[in-house]
Amino acid sequence: MKLPRIVSERPGLVFIFVIAIILLSAYSAMNVKMSSGTENFFSKDNKVYQQYKLYEKNFARATGAVFIFIKGDDVVNYEAYNFMLTLGDELKKIEGVESVTSPASIIREQFGFLPTDEKFLKDVTEKYFSDLVPKRTLAMVMVQLKPMDSARQEEVAKNIEKSLENIEVPAGYKVEITGSPVLGYQIKGEILKSLGVTMMASVFLMVLFLFVTFSGVTRRKWTAFLPLVISVSSVIIIYGMMPLLGIPLSEHTNGALPMLVGLAIEYGVQIQNRFEEEIRKHGVDVALELAVERTGRALLLSLLTTIVGFMSMLSVGIPAMSWFGIIASLGLTIAYILSITFLPALLKIIEERGKVKKEEKAEEKKARLEQALEMVSGLTASRPLGILVVALVISAVGLYVSPMIKLETNYNKYIPQNLPSIQKFSELEELVGGQTIYTLVLETDGVDPRVLEKSRDLADYILSKEEL
Repeated sequence: MKLPRIVSERPGLVFIFVIAIILLSAYSAMNVKMSSGTENFFSKDNKVYQQYKLYEKNFARATGAVFIFIKGDDVVNYEAYNFMLTLGDELKKIEGVESVTSPASIIREQFGFLPTDEKFLKDVTEKYFSDLVPKRTLAMVMVQLKPMDSARQEEVAKNIEKSLENIEVPAGYKVEITGSPVLGYQIKGEILKSLGVTMMASVFLMVLFLFVTFSGVTRRKWTAFLPLVISVSSVIIIYGMMPLLGIPLSEHTNGALPMLVGLAIEYGVQIQNRFEEEIRKHGVDVALELAVERTGRALLLSLLTTIVGFMSMLSVGIPAMSWFGIIASLGLTIAYILSITFLPALLKIIEERGKVKKEEKAEEKKARLEQALEMVSGLTASRPLGILVVALVISAVGLYVSPMIKLETNYNKYIPQNLPSIQKFSELEELVGGQTIYTLVLETDGVDPRVLEKSRDLADYILSKEEL
């Protein structure tokens, strides 16, 4: 039995089956994991990645620290320093915190107590702690974490932030938290937030697009939005498949999902457009059969060529790009399947349940998009040589400027620079320098005085470079 006939004879069964899959996918989507950072850019077979993991295994040192800003009109006084000690004592209770360093803690360690003489505190701070108190209005508390992976570091950073919310801050002072672990989980939060925003923007734009260009094709105006239902359903299903496929939600896969809303809508539009043409000549069943068999065959070829393009991203060996290619390919495949099954079932149910007003059925308006395409096709047919010359010039310009495109490897540039978390992190880098740590691991047959001397020479050479 042919697929169009199955859909025509059992549209209710097809509808229930697809709805069940959508609901299960929505439930599965709750288990999607977040991912960001180094492991998104290297495959497990990559030599650089293997060396990095070997370093983590052998040396097991945390490469990140959490920094807490104490801000006020004047932070170099007994009240502020005593608060730093109280804060440090509370933070040390958090599992995963190795040490807490502040100008107050160093003074207490040296003298055994915190002096109340504020002139003494100012003199000692100015002389020895300018790195932790770069200006009179700001002091820093550094929280060093125990050896752990980046995911665990972010969990500890969350606990530190929660602890800060419960600590009573003296009047006139403000406490802010930053550092690589803090920025890591805040970026993940922004990824989730941006996914919701971009999805809503995509849906809104598609609604506007369908209303302007497709509503003139359909006999019932509201059915012009059925392709959007197919598109959004495809995104929900692929989102639910991500945990099953082991694909996390990252800054890269986050962009693939809203993109699918726009790409996947094409198949539904083409199928429904053909159905609207054929139903004016034939019955519902024949119109569905012609739409699915003839238009569906052409769309299948288009789908296959698109999949080849997206799946080529797997060849580069970068997990983030591979995930993007897999999500895009599977998402479009699901959209195609729903367009030749779920959409025809919806159309059949709608045709059986409702009648089109005679005046609407008799009136066959051309969609605005179709009118625009007629104008473009007329222009192309009348001036083929000019169109070809313009296309070649544009292609040549694009080819010429393509080598000028810069490669951005700074992960922090991938998110909006006006985010409070990024601004705090930038402030930290301005005060204490970059937070990126470069570790050189020297592999030798054995360690002897000559090797140690060579290592010291290398360190001295690196320190001699002004740009480092």
